[in-house]
Amino acid sequence: MKFSWLILLPLCFLSSARAAQDDLLVQTRLDEKSTSWLIDKTRLILANSEVRDGMTGTVSLDDDTTFSVDELSQDPTFQQLKETIGRIFGVNADASYVRIRIPHLYYKVHTLHAKPKNLSVVDPMLNVAATVELQGVDIGLTDGINLDFMIPNQKTQKPESFLTATLAPVSITIPESLPPAEFEINLEARRGEKFNLELKNHNLDSIPGYVERHLDSIQTLDSASGKPVSAEGITVNPVVVRLNRLTRSFTFDDFKPMLSRNLDKILTSILKEVGTSLRDHIGPRILTRVFNHSMPSSFSLSEKPFYVRYQISSYAEPAQGQLSLLIQGDSCTSSLYQQFQDSCIEHVQQGKPARTVTDEEQLQAKHEITEAIGANRADFALSVSENYLNRLIKTTIDANLWNSILAEQHLTLGSRGAFIVMNHAGSNPELFLDVLYRPTSTIQSVLVGKKRSLRFPLRMSTALRFEN
Repeated sequence: MKFSWLILLPLCFLSSARAAQDDLLVQTRLDEKSTSWLIDKTRLILANSEVRDGMTGTVSLDDDTTFSVDELSQDPTFQQLKETIGRIFGVNADASYVRIRIPHLYYKVHTLHAKPKNLSVVDPMLNVAATVELQGVDIGLTDGINLDFMIPNQKTQKPESFLTATLAPVSITIPESLPPAEFEINLEARRGEKFNLELKNHNLDSIPGYVERHLDSIQTLDSASGKPVSAEGITVNPVVVRLNRLTRSFTFDDFKPMLSRNLDKILTSILKEVGTSLRDHIGPRILTRVFNHSMPSSFSLSEKPFYVRYQISSYAEPAQGQLSLLIQGDSCTSSLYQQFQDSCIEHVQQGKPARTVTDEEQLQAKHEITEAIGANRADFALSVSENYLNRLIKTTIDANLWNSILAEQHLTLGSRGAFIVMNHAGSNPELFLDVLYRPTSTIQSVLVGKKRSLRFPLRMSTALRFEN
């Protein structure tokens, strides 16, 4: 199921008198119904940071699947096989069983979605409980499957392998067309110099049952031919014994047809083992790789003519089921960045704010956003402070981006430069420019003064827009 973002606060540009305390405030609903951004976007961030997201890998399986010979078959031929083994080796084969061993297993997961259920925030810690959906899994039994005919030793009672068979490498596909497998996880995020993600715990008990319910839809193919697995891919190893000082080799030709007749039952056991492996081996490895990572808690761009950086300064839980990220935004000119790199921010001369915002007004801004999301008027809101946008405008002025535009009109900026004022919520602030006009004709020089400039304010309506 897919959910669309409902953004009914038009990017929620609030006036300076109603701006967030930090430069940017990103606030969202975080519940099972409306968003899966936290975990899904985290995977994208990891992938874009060239960190492997753990959706492919190879695991070794330590646990074997076993079932008794009588469970496998009441085939008369197989009963004769037991009698032959008992007579030659002097053992009781009635307690024999078949062991299935999968040496290595390769996996590839197509999609992994998460639906957050609840969260708790005690900055800098963020804890999220979520339902995860796993959909589309390719599994390769790269070293094939080992089948052992085991008989307990009469003296030690320990099982010994009397006959072995090997099934050629097999590929198993759980198609994306099946409904996703669901399970629960708990994730912890810690904010600091690095943004640390950690999987706290998980419950994958539903996975084996999911595999059993969809056995008929899971494809099991011979890796080499791409065709359904058959007995042709089974190799039976001979048993070599010494009888009366003569070495004899028993191939047990009847064993292979018996395996062929019971191949579906064996493959079913193998698929159930794969389901158990998804729970015990593959699932935990995928989740651990996806979430146990660190990444920068800041995002920066260095492009001419200036450098910008955004740093997550804190988490907050303004209401149940809502999460807000408070973000600091900084910028400097490219010349400062070339000189000081990331520390160029410390060398920017900050101008005086266009106007002062009170604490009460900042709290009111946050309250309006929280109320809008709580009342289902929006699922996502972005508040950008007037002060931050004005600092960004000052950086563009320091980078001389205004010079040619103003020079065409014989204008220069005065000491107040340019700044915006947000008088309402929305994306249409007013832009004010403090400009100086120098006379361009004799008459203007007489009226204004030959060496003087005419100073006046310009006020114009603007529109601000963010693109994804």
